[in-house]
Amino acid sequence: GFFVGDGSIINTSKGEISLSCADEMEANKYAELTRKVFGINGISFVKDKRTKSNINLRFYDRGLAKFLADNCYNKRREGRGKKAFKQFPVWFVYLPSEKLEAAIDGFLEADRADCRGSKKSIGNTSSYALGQVYLMLLKLQRFARIYYKRTKSPNRNAFFELSWLEEKMRKLREVEETEDNYFVSIRSITTRWSPIE
Repeated sequence: GFFVGDGSIINTSKGEISLSCADEMEANKYAELTRKVFGINGISFVKDKRTKSNINLRFYDRGLAKFLADNCYNKRREGRGKKAFKQFPVWFVYLPSEKLEAAIDGFLEADRADCRGSKKSIGNTSSYALGQVYLMLLKLQRFARIYYKRTKSPNRNAFFELSWLEEKMRKLREVEETEDNYFVSIRSITTRWSPIE
């Protein structure tokens, strides 16, 4: 989750991977997670010259870089001005609930938007990745919405925001009617195809 939010591959053949961190505290946390999850040491902290506080973590692992390049970037759009965009591996939606929650928590930690009380939000330029998280949340019986957000700054890209409440959907009936919407709880996703094609 945190890679999909803040990670990038600088050079796949050399195995060079970077994680963009907001500050030193986040950089230390991501470095510890990278050591723990991937067993990678030799992580360097590189100051981002474009900002005052941002730090980029850099480390090398060819196998991990190839895995991330193959599974976390959607390269189906081709042509001028259409670059690859971030995604979760398509099989993530079939993971057990506790792993889905961990992936969503990592993504939320990386791209947190407006979070107050039980409301959680993720802002990202990849509507595809947010669509996948939308399906994961449905599987966890949480209803979410995706919004398109324009930015006032001409230097920032417009982005999408996914928001949801931490409470699970009520199971009053098979189909729940609220005003003019109908919510159907998804208990299990059984097809073995990509959730969003």
